Amino acid sequence: MAGEIARELGELALTGRQRGELSAEPAAALLLAARLPAAVAVAAPSERQTVELARHLSFAVLELGVSAWQAIYGPPHKALREGYRNAVIAAARDMLAAAERHRDLALDGPADPEYFSEQLLLALPYAFAALQLDRFILAADPGADEAVRAHSTAAEETFVRLQDGLVHQWLDGDGARLRADRAKILDAQRRGDALTVHLLLREGELGLLRPRAVRPWLLGDAPHPRARRHRDDECG
Repeated sequence: MAGEIARELGELALTGRQRGELSAEPAAALLLAARLPAAVAVAAPSERQTVELARHLSFAVLELGVSAWQAIYGPPHKALREGYRNAVIAAARDMLAAAERHRDLALDGPADPEYFSEQLLLALPYAFAALQLDRFILAADPGADEAVRAHSTAAEETFVRLQDGLVHQWLDGDGARLRADRAKILDAQRRGDALTVHLLLREGELGLLRPRAVRPWLLGDAPHPRARRHRDDECG
């Protein structure tokens, strides 16, 4: 029963993001409610795992009824107070890994702005949740080991880049910035400036501004993938 509730909470978070009904914070709250109790249960003694899952999930659901931020703040602090620090660390790693999976799907996916943006949208609440968990761990234990601090830095970097990437998608709805980047890259190629070409390609992808699928078009080696697909559709 508890497992089914957790799965439904996770699905609600992702569906809400896809439909544009949830911002990152309430989606992160739902994802934490879905995943942190399971991490606590895994960390608990075998004879208490079912009880701990139900207890922490019930608390998380109650906190959701207060506010999104309370649902992000309350359950991890409860887990930390009860000695489940490693469970909170595991949940933070799980959240960041999920964010990175969606980020990579965006980068390695088709040259479709809608798909690219959707994957960034899905990644953002995971990264936000991971960042908050890391901050709670460090606040509770300022002398935390270097691995926790490094994970916190990675979570913050991922969160910031996802935000920047989403803002860029909104600002470049007409593709004018992408075309301007292509013009800069082609100009650098004509001048034989391989370093500038490399940096412009790298910055666009690391900054989550565009998928890798548009790289051949940016380099002038192929038509834009979306235009090519349109021609294929007409031929079919």
